[in-house]
Amino acid sequence: MKTLIIPGISNSGPDHWQTHWEHLHSFTRIQQKEWENPVYADWEASLLEQILNSPSQQNFLVGHSLGCLLIGKALLKIQDRIQGILLVAPPDPKSDVFPKGLTDFQTFPKENLGIPGLILYSENDPFATVSYSETLASNWGLQSINLGRLGHINSESNLGAWDTGYKIYSTFVQDLLSKRSVSNSTK
Repeated sequence: MKTLIIPGISNSGPDHWQTHWEHLHSFTRIQQKEWENPVYADWEASLLEQILNSPSQQNFLVGHSLGCLLIGKALLKIQDRIQGILLVAPPDPKSDVFPKGLTDFQTFPKENLGIPGLILYSENDPFATVSYSETLASNWGLQSINLGRLGHINSESNLGAWDTGYKIYSTFVQDLLSKRSVSNSTK
């Protein structure tokens, strides 16, 4: 299974846990041509192109912030190649601090995504309330995990390689693979 990193606005800098995971665990970062002024259609096209042109038929997506909304909205077009998703700190497009001009990111599915996954969120994330995060997880049919007070779970949270997050990811992937193995052996 191949793990793909999907950052949010401004990409994930050198101190961001996504960058650490990319280097430590040989994950692949989905690249965007324009990180600072995202256009949904461009971001989606880039995501689809990189996934559909990948030789891997089994991908696991790890999104942060705006990357989570991109995943949620584009998933129907690639779900046959996606085994699971980990969404960290998805922002609420209706919050006062959500960047202006990103209207195409503001509409996304409100129903079950049909893919196993987790939403990890923080109690003091300036971009999303606990209620929003839990409702989004419920609507999308994902498990949610409250991580306490970690802000936006980004570079400013000073998480380094974020071992706790990686353990959550690893456990989830192992459980997912075990379930698929059991399911395949009973067919």
